[in-house]
Amino acid sequence: MIARLARLARRNGVATGATAAALAAAVVVSGTGDPARPEPEPAGATAWLPSTVPGVLSEVNGLAARVGATVEPAGSAGHRLRVDHADPDVYVTDVDARRISRISARTLTVAAERDYPAEVLLAVAGDRRYVVTPGDGSVAEVDPDTLEPRGEPVGLLPPIGAVLGRPDGGLWAYSIPLGAVVPIRDGRAGPAVATAFYGDDVALVGHGDGAILVDRTKRMVVEVDAGGAVTSWPALPPGTSGDLATPPATAGPVLPIVDVDAGVLLLLRRDQPVRQVPLDGGPGDRGPPAVYGSVVYVPGSGRVLRHDLDTGEPLPPLVVTGYPAGVEVSVVNELLWANEPGGPHALVSDGETVRPILKYTRRPAPSPTPSASPSASPTPSASPSPSASPRPSRTSSPRPSRSSPPTSRPEPAPSKPEPTRPRPKPTPTGPALTVPVTYRVASIRSLQHLEGPGSAARDRAKLSGATWRLTRGGGIGFRAPGIASTLLPATGGYRVNGSRVTWAASSEFDIPDTAHNTLEVTGTVRLGEPDVMTLTYTARSETWAEVNGQKFHSLVVNRFTATVTLAAS
Repeated sequence: MIARLARLARRNGVATGATAAALAAAVVVSGTGDPARPEPEPAGATAWLPSTVPGVLSEVNGLAARVGATVEPAGSAGHRLRVDHADPDVYVTDVDARRISRISARTLTVAAERDYPAEVLLAVAGDRRYVVTPGDGSVAEVDPDTLEPRGEPVGLLPPIGAVLGRPDGGLWAYSIPLGAVVPIRDGRAGPAVATAFYGDDVALVGHGDGAILVDRTKRMVVEVDAGGAVTSWPALPPGTSGDLATPPATAGPVLPIVDVDAGVLLLLRRDQPVRQVPLDGGPGDRGPPAVYGSVVYVPGSGRVLRHDLDTGEPLPPLVVTGYPAGVEVSVVNELLWANEPGGPHALVSDGETVRPILKYTRRPAPSPTPSASPSASPTPSASPSPSASPRPSRTSSPRPSRSSPPTSRPEPAPSKPEPTRPRPKPTPTGPALTVPVTYRVASIRSLQHLEGPGSAARDRAKLSGATWRLTRGGGIGFRAPGIASTLLPATGGYRVNGSRVTWAASSEFDIPDTAHNTLEVTGTVRLGEPDVMTLTYTARSETWAEVNGQKFHSLVVNRFTATVTLAAS
């Protein structure tokens, strides 16, 4: 392995110091080997990793595990960034700004960018690029260099649920109302391939020139080959939700799927029953897995779980951060990359050697400037301030001498009649709160995004699986899937006033010298048939960072309000 690293370093022109660092890392952390790992191409060994807080992309050399360059697309701080590697260039989709940019590998700058009026998806298909607008069903081929449209767009019945680029330059697009996947090539749509997934949420997984369709709603799997022939795969085990994470592609006979809510890795083969492998840590926030060699990598909170793709046997996990954080995995230039989009940490592995990466350095947060609060009381001091006005002295009448009798007897004060206290009004009868109780969201009546780079769709996803636990002692705990685990659980208290329950919960999480995150959720429950809650959600993330000597400070606030129908358990 060490000789192989040295050979790759010489081919890629890595400096002697960087080579020594990579070789030293190989000696220290080798031993997580995968005998079926692919060989990195000599011209590869680099990847672009996004950091959403400062809004930059870092070009990282996998052999040296160092950042070689950074590019900052305009106005992307705090935004969700999707990266598509398309040798030699890289494309970045700013999901929140609805902007696609091309980064030139030659100049290491943003060479082209284009804004869109609605959310778009970029698909890389061989030497062709497609921009898809899911909301209106538009599929447009664009120039790989300028991002300008090529010809007229293809119109499909919207919305489009998923797209997948084909190695031959074509595109698969799944139309939700048709329940069909449509091949697109040379500006024309081919015959739609019906899959009987009418109206369902479907994921597309690349498999050669074909596509595997995973119906998250019905938990069914089929494959469509390049000619349009459909082959069935084994059905997935029954589950309670459609939260299934799939890889972007799989090359071999095994398809890994993560059942997020069940905390189970599902290994599918065409001709065998589904193998169910419990994941360490059980249910939790997990992203799409990646297949690298004979190992499937499952990202979790701050680490990546590894399992043998054939047997499901667990392998030692990869630790990306030292704290709970979202992690993404990908295979770029024949190397496995794990990245913390919301923080500075990442790692790269060739299946045998693991090398940690620091994308940017932490910069201590400035000390908060003390400010007077209108409701704050002044702090008493030992000595008065010179500028402070003297307090008026308390005056008192001289006490009479015991030897001198009083000149007159004081008149007794007239007695006041005892006031008549009003009788308490009877409390109106109504539904009562029975605790302990756990509320979950049965339906969302209304939702309004108020502030921040998010969207109503993201807010709805946060609420769909939210729960509130009310205890006998007046405490409340709030949890919701899809929200960063570093901000959960939020805890607080509640008060009951007749048929109304008001509550507030909050939490904080700090990454030392890097970020300060807070979550505040408040609401009111109207008890009845059914119980209805109105709530306001506010998340704040303030971050300080330093990238290649340039200092960044960002404050991202996401806020929404909603009215939901509750179900109690």
